[in-house]
Amino acid sequence: MKKRISLVLLAAMLATTFAGCNSDSSDTGSSTPASTASETSASDGGSEAADSGESTGGWEGETTHIVMTYLHAGVVPTDTDKVFDAVNAITVPEIGVEVEPLPLGIGETGQKYSLWISGGEQIDLMMVPFTNLTTYSSQGLILPLDDLLAENAPYISEVMEEYPLRDGSYYQGEAYGVTPLMYYYGGGGSFLIDEDKFNETGLTYNEGDIWSLDQMTEMFAALKELYPDAYPNGTITAGATASTSGYWGLTTDPLGATPSSGVLMGTESTTVENLYATEEYYNYITYVKEWYDAGYIYPDAATTSSTQRELMLAETLLGYPMGNQPVMKSDAEATYSKGFIQIMLNESYYASQSASGGSFWTVPISSASPEAAIRFLDYTFSNHDIHNMILWGIEGEHFVVLDEENLLIGFPDGIDGTTSPYYNTFGLYGDRRYEYIWDVANNKAVNEEYTADAMSRPTKAVGYAYDTTRTSAQIANVDAVVTQYVPTLESGSESDLDTTYQEFLSALEAAGLNDIIADNQAQFDEWLAQQ
Repeated sequence: MKKRISLVLLAAMLATTFAGCNSDSSDTGSSTPASTASETSASDGGSEAADSGESTGGWEGETTHIVMTYLHAGVVPTDTDKVFDAVNAITVPEIGVEVEPLPLGIGETGQKYSLWISGGEQIDLMMVPFTNLTTYSSQGLILPLDDLLAENAPYISEVMEEYPLRDGSYYQGEAYGVTPLMYYYGGGGSFLIDEDKFNETGLTYNEGDIWSLDQMTEMFAALKELYPDAYPNGTITAGATASTSGYWGLTTDPLGATPSSGVLMGTESTTVENLYATEEYYNYITYVKEWYDAGYIYPDAATTSSTQRELMLAETLLGYPMGNQPVMKSDAEATYSKGFIQIMLNESYYASQSASGGSFWTVPISSASPEAAIRFLDYTFSNHDIHNMILWGIEGEHFVVLDEENLLIGFPDGIDGTTSPYYNTFGLYGDRRYEYIWDVANNKAVNEEYTADAMSRPTKAVGYAYDTTRTSAQIANVDAVVTQYVPTLESGSESDLDTTYQEFLSALEAAGLNDIIADNQAQFDEWLAQQ
């Protein structure tokens, strides 16, 4: 069975920026701690109402038509209109909202959104993925949400007392976005290695152990001896625009932004630093250089047009670094149809929510009805059948429930992820703790355990997000320097590491990184004083 490629994987390179709190103890996908009469009736309707398109109804006012962006991977699923007709059969009588999807490829959002809003096109709910929201809030293109949420979103208002649904969306003291409630929070680094090939080395890994880079070197050497034509460290840096060092045991917090504006090193620090100038970073790239010279890393890692997935399928690569969340292992096993060992490289921890790493629901200024938009958004959180319908389609047609207790689903007979008329795997909706899953290894209990563990190690910046308004031009210059140097430095393919590394640090300074860090530190100190 082809496994979903979730939003979590799209955000994997920034996984360590997710923040959160432990989830509640409910075990079913259709029950919810509803806080209004309409939420209760929606939950009581359950899957049967969702499947039939029927609803007992609870709304007595007029129906409002809203337009919601519907992101996809490049192809609009055939049954999109059919699914949203089923959604509207429930939402119109329940909350008085009829939603129209506005399909858009996820890679086109940066090109289209500003143009649409400036042109006055009606968009009532807009999903902004992996983009700093100040791009929109500072230009007045989206509305502040605090009052709208307080008046129209009882479920979201309740859960965001525990979960950082607005972190990373603040501009001048007001929130402009709401993230989906993730099914796990926290981050850290791990290495996923083909289980059969690892066992051939004679080495032993005990679940939960934290391996050093010296231990990783020992494993790479053993694998290279067994498979001289393959590369045990599947690091691919071609096209990289940010550091992947977080996968390799560096515990950092980018303070709700990116390393291009400074980081905290470790969970106890309150000092904003240049990640690339730290001893930890230099130690990391020194190991990478040794691995490259020893033949453990693909020679064209910094320049190849081949993807990591293609090279893994060809067994040119034997493993790769990734976040340490449980879903990473289960997704790898589904993607490559083989077992993997997930070697932990640091403990999970809980960091600030990144504006650039998160995905936010926003309300553009071109919205015809912001109140109805937020009412619908809240309903996608409180009614888990609606959330799962928008994500996976109609039960019985696009998926079947295999294990309700563990929220496990599969495909109906005769279809799979390549043939289904509705298979759009971006997890952008609602309270994802109640999201149906395709692999029981990624179940709610496992993710709750991971979240609780990560929550026990918070950084000092949880709840803070650096406002980059004053330094956005300098950050763009720093980003350009990072894009120039990181692919070779972090693949080990730089012939003269020390010389190039010093050039890199000088270029970062010339681009203004020290000034950015000073501005970030001043904001952070002010925020800390208010806590």
